[in-house]
Amino acid sequence: MPYTAAQPWFGEALRAAGWEEVMPFVEFRRGHQTIIFDTSSRIELYSDKNSRIADLPVPERGHEQEALLVVEQSFAAAS
Repeated sequence: MPYTAAQPWFGEALRAAGWEEVMPFVEFRRGHQTIIFDTSSRIELYSDKNSRIADLPVPERGHEQEALLVVEQSFAAAS
């Protein structure tokens, strides 16, 4: 089964890490950083400085913290 934004556990982890849900199940923002869930099982990372930073899989349940670490490292590497 593909993991998409319809599974709320990664969104819950993002909110707990300080991300604001701008559009339910679709877009999260923190400062100049944006995470967008596309229509498949991927998330896209954007910033105001760099248009598209990365395209990552939505994590499986139980792997939210590892995914958050990858998101943070991706944003750090792009800045």
